[in-house]
Amino acid sequence: MPEDTPTPDDTTFSIDDWISGATRPETVITLSSKGKEHGEFAALEIELFAAQKAAADKPADDRLVSAATTEPARIAEQMEALRQVIDAGRHQFRLRGLSESDLKAIRVATKDLDEDAMNEHLLSVCCIEPVLTPAKWVELRQALGEGQWTQCIREANKVSFAEAPSVPFSLAASVALAAKES
Repeated sequence: MPEDTPTPDDTTFSIDDWISGATRPETVITLSSKGKEHGEFAALEIELFAAQKAAADKPADDRLVSAATTEPARIAEQMEALRQVIDAGRHQFRLRGLSESDLKAIRVATKDLDEDAMNEHLLSVCCIEPVLTPAKWVELRQALGEGQWTQCIREANKVSFAEAPSVPFSLAASVALAAKES
């Protein structure tokens, strides 16, 4: 057991203090309102590869090289513009794990309802930013599709019913700190 892990006979550990400082797990998911644009981006990427292949297959004549590189550049510019639209259409949703009282309230509210209604209530309780009603979750499901809806349900269940989280590690943060020190 690591040295800083409290043991039952540790006189400096107070369960009351520990409980009063406890918080339920949270996570953030990012959803995109730009599904159509994702498809357009994928189509342009295929177009770009074809244009690049066509440019590579042309003889290395100066007149042809500039014309051959114009088409891939034009497609790449379209892709970058779409990427910016897609990025602007992303939004983070913060989910917090359920408490026992939350779970009981959801069960009571959805006692005679189907699984979809239960999931809508689950998300309305778990999602703390932005705060959405079950009815708004129905609208969101229709707008975003089943893939992102399933992602929301999976993450709400994961944050609510997963085992105690471990201490997180971020390679990107470690690299940034190492760069700062050098």
